[in-house]
Amino acid sequence: MIDNSYDHGQANSVEIIIEDNIVKIKDDGCGVADVTSCFRYGDHRVSGKEGISKYGVGAKDVWLAFCNTMKVVTIRNGIKTTASADCEKMAADQSFEMEDPETTTAKDGEIGTVIELHLRKGKNKPSDDVFEKLRWMFTPALNRGFQIIFTKRSGSSFSRKPLRPRDLPLMTDIVQAEFDVHGKGVKIEIGIVSDGQEMVNGPFWLIREHRIVQSTSLGIKNGY
Repeated sequence: MIDNSYDHGQANSVEIIIEDNIVKIKDDGCGVADVTSCFRYGDHRVSGKEGISKYGVGAKDVWLAFCNTMKVVTIRNGIKTTASADCEKMAADQSFEMEDPETTTAKDGEIGTVIELHLRKGKNKPSDDVFEKLRWMFTPALNRGFQIIFTKRSGSSFSRKPLRPRDLPLMTDIVQAEFDVHGKGVKIEIGIVSDGQEMVNGPFWLIREHRIVQSTSLGIKNGY
């Protein structure tokens, strides 16, 4: 969902809000062109650039695996569109159809998209470990000025904090190279981690566009 905001929504920030059994993902982007595509497996509509989120499965995977109800409120070109669907109800009545979205004129200053997930009974809210992983994964985007904000509400308690990028270790004896693989540009940077520097989730990272998509030892014993 963060990929969707970064790629299609052209957002500058994403806020993840946890309150009771509801998780909201809120961005300040340009909105979703076709809100029903958020509910159709394998479907997506490119509002911005084509990127990591192009496969059209991320939001649907979260919805079907963790929730019954997913609600999307998006503002695009001054129009506010609201759509929601309950996958359990759709399966029970075998209709597999959702109600038509509702549209209104957006208020002055309203922008972006909010995806609201109502967690199914027994499903856990994202833990601190999840946000630490997000911090690492999105370090390239965070270093470019993109913001991911974690907000937690519980009764009268309220906390809001931005995720900070991980400090990648300083290296010596660095070798850099750029080349093409099947027509796609690849850049490699390899070096020796300096003394006193911590290696996190390594020793190799595969970075695509705005985030780290995988870490691997590539067969190196004990990850060193």
